[in-house]
Amino acid sequence: LPFPLSSILWTVKTLEGNSLKHYLQLDFFFEALSQFLAIYLISASKKDSVFFKDQWEKISNDLSRNKLSIRKSTVGTWVQIYSQLAKKIRADLLDNSLKEVWLERFAIDDEDFLNAILNKKLVTLLKKANALRNSWRGHGGVIGDKEAEKRSNDLLNLLLEFRSLIGQEWKNYPLVTPQVMKYSQGIYQYKCSLVMGVRTPFENINVQLKEPL
Repeated sequence: LPFPLSSILWTVKTLEGNSLKHYLQLDFFFEALSQFLAIYLISASKKDSVFFKDQWEKISNDLSRNKLSIRKSTVGTWVQIYSQLAKKIRADLLDNSLKEVWLERFAIDDEDFLNAILNKKLVTLLKKANALRNSWRGHGGVIGDKEAEKRSNDLLNLLLEFRSLIGQEWKNYPLVTPQVMKYSQGIYQYKCSLVMGVRTPFENINVQLKEPL
C-alpha cells in the first residue's frame, strides 16, 4: 500500500494486545484511506475542468444538504466525495470510448485496477467504516477491553475485505516523490523517492514519463 497507509497498518500490527489503541489505529487507517481515494479521484477528474466543475457543483450541493463541508472535512465528507465521483466514473466506463479517456486521466493502463478502486463494494466498505466510527464517537465515555476488542474485530473484518478487493494492485503503480528531472526528446527522466512501504529513508528509483510529475 502507498505510504503512509502502510505505516498506519504496521502500527496496527505493533499494537496487537492493546485492544483500545489497536482499534483506534484501525479507525485511523480507514480515515486516511477515504481521504486518499477521494483525492485520487479528484485529481483524475480535474484533468477535464468542465467535467470537474459540473461534478463539484453537484457534490457541494449534496455536502451542504448533509451538513458537511470541505472546509471542515470529516471522514463522511471524504467518503461522500469518493462515492459520488466513483459512481459517475463507473457510469462513464460503460461507454467504451470513455474508458480510454479515464485510463489516461488516471495515468494507468490497467482496466482491472481502475475497476478495483471504483468498486461499489469499496464504496459500501468505506460507508460501513464511517457508520461504525460515527456510532462509536457518538456514544462517548470510557470503553472496556471487551468493547475495544469487538471494535477491533469489526474493523479487521473490513480491512480483510478491502485487501481482497485491492490485492497487490498498487505495486504496479508506485507512489513517488520527484527529486531531479531531465527532459530529452519528449521524455521526462526523473530520479524519485519510492514513497511506499513502512521504512525510511525511501528507496530511490529512476522513471521515464511522457508527462511531468
